[in-house]
Parts: sequence; C-alpha cells; structure tokens
Amino acid sequence: MRHGLVAALLLAACGGGGGSTISVSPLPAAPSLFVNWENLSVHPLALTPDGSTLLVCNTADARLEVFDVSGGAPAAVGSVSVGLDPLSVRARTDAEAWVVNHVSDSVSVVDLPTLRVRATL
Repeated sequence: MRHGLVAALLLAACGGGGGSTISVSPLPAAPSLFVNWENLSVHPLALTPDGSTLLVCNTADARLEVFDVSGGAPAAVGSVSVGLDPLSVRARTDAEAWVVNHVSDSVSVVDLPTLRVRATL
C-alpha cells in the first residue's frame, strides 16, 4: 500500500507521467527489534462446570482473566495475577480454578468469587 502511494506521489511530481516511465523498487524490510519469548499455551481457555464463567490465560501479562458469559456476550469480571507464563487453566469447581505457570514452575489455585490466589503449589 505504501509503495502505491510513493508511486502516485512520484508520478504527480513528474507532471502526470505524460509518457515517462517510473520504476519503484520495494523498500527493504526493517529488522524486527522485538523477540517474543512467550511459550505456547496448552489449555488457555476453560469454562466453569456451570458454564457461566470463562477463564482465560493472559500469558503476556501473567494473569488469569475472568469473564461472565451467562448473558451471552462475555463481560469482564476481573483478573488475577498468577505465576509467570500461565499456560493452562482448569476449573475444578464453579469457585476454584488451577493455573499452571511455566516459567515460575508453579500451580496457582485461584478462588474465583474473591479473585485471589488461595495457594501456590
């Protein structure tokens, strides 16, 4: 898209291109300065047994995101800080979830009604 804009500006600068040919070479790709070190998720989404709460591992922010899905569209309830690199979440009951954290090599037991980590294994 940017190449087309450059070509159009060059064409306009040359007086509309009345018979002259303009060649535009592609710009070299800029090197990426960001390296993504996140691990792949194993089971990043889970529903509570009653189906009213969606649990999502937010690996980049080391959090468990909690959504109410009882009304159809997901509504954010809150988030809980867990260990580094949460990769998997399982709802044990409607009130408790276990989150496996890769880098911190731990399991966070989350109390869903209070949105707090009850224990770290």
